[in-house]
Amino acid sequence: MEHFEPKTFVIENLDLDDTSLEDLMRQRETDFLNTEDLNVFYSYPYFSRDVYDYQFRLFTEDNYLVLEDVQCNDTAEDDLNSIIVNNELARVDIKKGLELIKNNCDLRSGNKITVDTDILKYDFEGLDEDEIKQIIINNKNVVLLELYKNFY
Repeated sequence: MEHFEPKTFVIENLDLDDTSLEDLMRQRETDFLNTEDLNVFYSYPYFSRDVYDYQFRLFTEDNYLVLEDVQCNDTAEDDLNSIIVNNELARVDIKKGLELIKNNCDLRSGNKITVDTDILKYDFEGLDEDEIKQIIINNKNVVLLELYKNFY
């Protein structure tokens, strides 16, 4: 029979007698105020190669919604090299952008996003170049629609 070492669990003493709920809420609001990553959303990968996942990143900046195509390397040792922006795809007014998102429309063209299948495909073995391009386009549309769900 295998021997298990008991794990210790340390609980610190918290003195909450002098702390009010309002203080905690105020602290929570100020702690997260001006946090850069608070309004940044990443899609699922639409394509992967080696250590890179190719994804969309959607965030707010000033009064704009910004959509970028990025490649992410989760194995990178520092944050600076873990995300590379390939291209800024769209920068639209927040009000207009949210309306487009609500209607499942592309932020770049304004056209309705359509998908052939909602199943992501990453295996391109035995496919020709045109088939691979079509699959990647469909993957992009699937993950973009999924990303939009963060906003409504």
